[in-house]
Formats: sequence, structure tokens, C-alpha cells
Amino acid sequence: MLAVVASLFALASYRVQRQMTSRYESVVTEYLEAAWDARRDWTLHSMRRAELAAKRLVIEEPQSSKRLLQAAQVDLVSYDRLIAGIARSSQGDRAPLDKNEQWKEIAAQVKGRAIQCMERAARIDDAHGLEARLWIQDWRFRSMHERITVSDERLQDAIRQCEGL
Repeated sequence: MLAVVASLFALASYRVQRQMTSRYESVVTEYLEAAWDARRDWTLHSMRRAELAAKRLVIEEPQSSKRLLQAAQVDLVSYDRLIAGIARSSQGDRAPLDKNEQWKEIAAQVKGRAIQCMERAARIDDAHGLEARLWIQDWRFRSMHERITVSDERLQDAIRQCEGL
């Protein structure tokens, strides 16, 4: 009798886990699709919801480059939306400067998490890992262009790395 109860419990747990994974995937997909649709409204709630869903997917599959890449993409979309919101509020002077500084700090944290996820995904040798490595190279390349003191040697090295990927 105990074996039957344990089996039923295990089966029910597995089924609930599969349903939750499916739900998390749909939340992440909807959020990423909304980033491309300018007509869709963005809220802080939708950002937090998508970030939590992406984190839960990473927790379920910590060695999956696909999950890490999705989490990074969610964070990058959130970063872009936060920066756009800061720019709009600065232009309209609707928010005090200290509030903007708080949002800038949150945006920097979100971007930091995205970079960490990209770096973790880049360590995995598959198609999603390759996409993460390309993103990291692009990010480094753009960062070099922002600095005035970039040497030609570092620039050529970055170009060779991109060609290698």
C-alpha cells in the first residue's frame, strides 16, 4: 500500500513539475516576444515575472546553455526597457534625480546578471554556447570602441576571435 502511495506521489510531482516548466517557458517566451512588439505595454511586474521564470528554468537545468541564454536575453530586454524608461523620465523631469539613480543601479545589476549568464552559457560547447560566445565578443568589441585608449593590437585580437567563432 505504501509503495502505491509513493508511486502516485512521485507521478503527481513529476506531472506538476512538467506543467510548471511549461508555464515558465511560456512566460519567458511571451516576455521576449513582447520586446519586439512596440505596441505591447511593459510593466515592472512583467519584467520581474519573466526574470523569476527564467531563473526557475535555470535552477531546473543549471547546465543547459539554452536556459542560461534565455535568462540572459530576459535580463538584456529588461535592461533595455529600464534604460529607455530612465531616458523618458529624465526628459520629462517626472522623476527626481535620486530615483533615476536607483533605477540606473537596478539596470546595472540586471546587465551584470545578463553578462554572468552569457559567460556561463559560453562555457558550454553547443549552438547556444556559441551564440553566447558571439554575444560576449560583440559586447567586448563594442566596449573597446567606447574607450579611447584601445590599442590596434587589442582591436585586431578581437577581430581574430570573432572570425574564429
